[in-house]
Amino acid sequence: MGGLGIVAGGGVLPRRIAETAVAGGREVFLVAFEGHTDPATVAGFPTPGSNSGRPGPRFGISATPAVPRL
Repeated sequence: MGGLGIVAGGGVLPRRIAETAVAGGREVFLVAFEGHTDPATVAGFPTPGSNSGRPGPRFGISATPAVPRL
């Protein structure tokens, strides 16, 4: 199973999904939205840098062999 990219908007669900995936042995990264995503949601997880709220350019990350799903 490959890595998992998670789009982290508001709320706790993205972190819970990430924690569950890591517990199951998967690598994860979270895409955060500057000014929207609570920093505590993504703390301790790889994030591909800040995002001004425009998700389009970030979705290209899912094309990597290590992360086939976003």
